Amino acid sequence: MTQPPDAYTAGLRQQHRDDPLEFFGKALREFFMNRDDHQTIRAWTRMIHDNRWYTEDVIECMQTVLANPPDDLVMLIQENGWVMLPRPDDMPAADYHALYLAWLSESAQRLSVFLG
Repeated sequence: MTQPPDAYTAGLRQQHRDDPLEFFGKALREFFMNRDDHQTIRAWTRMIHDNRWYTEDVIECMQTVLANPPDDLVMLIQENGWVMLPRPDDMPAADYHALYLAWLSESAQRLSVFLG
């Protein structure tokens, strides 16, 4: 794990851990909102270069959300990341929630690869 360069950064990292859902929403807006996959990866790799610690925090946050997903996960991802997965009319809400969990898991794995 990258060592924080200063007290300010250490404070930000603590805020990310203290309120993972708030940070999760921010990360969705930053890396997924209004972006295709190529644009997401480009923004992600640029952030790794500029502030690797931040991307480490994003992955940690995604893992925290995966470990204890909120009931409103679908809405959180849709509103903050503009990720709209198709839902057949007969799909139960629990299955749709599971579909978004799978998307989040795959996204976290895909982004983690760039951290090495």
